[in-house]
Amino acid sequence: MKKSILPAIVVALSSSSASLASTGSEGDGAGIMAYLFLGFFGTIIVTQLAPGALLFASLIKGLFGKTKASTPSIT
Repeated sequence: MKKSILPAIVVALSSSSASLASTGSEGDGAGIMAYLFLGFFGTIIVTQLAPGALLFASLIKGLFGKTKASTPSIT
């Protein structure tokens, strides 16, 4: 049992040494899925701007707009 542990440790460490010494500069950067992810959530944010602007405009109109004089109606 002890005789097989040492060679296993040597093999594991020697096979990972190339990946540990890698600089990582050969990467492609962000992939297509990252751009699709950002584009999808960018689209959600942009489409929510129109209802938000309408609500904000109605808020400003309600706060600073002129109010109609209410007349009592006889029914």
